[in-house]
Amino acid sequence: MMSHAVQAGREERFRFGDNGSRFLSALTREKILGAVTSLKETLGVVSLEGATFLAAGSRSGLFSVAAVRLASVRAYV
Repeated sequence: MMSHAVQAGREERFRFGDNGSRFLSALTREKILGAVTSLKETLGVVSLEGATFLAAGSRSGLFSVAAVRLASVRAYV
């Protein structure tokens, strides 16, 4: 088994922010609105205003963006 110091020095490490950069370059208004609609239908809500929303392991973050939109539903509807 490799020590942590050896593993940390390897070039194969994940570069923080790479996934986020790719996500933002492909993010469109249509994708956000689709995620908002999906979240509303899945949760059976019109708004998340005043709610707490935990997006653990949310991958791209698209549904985190949708949740923020639903928390401020007046600004985006």
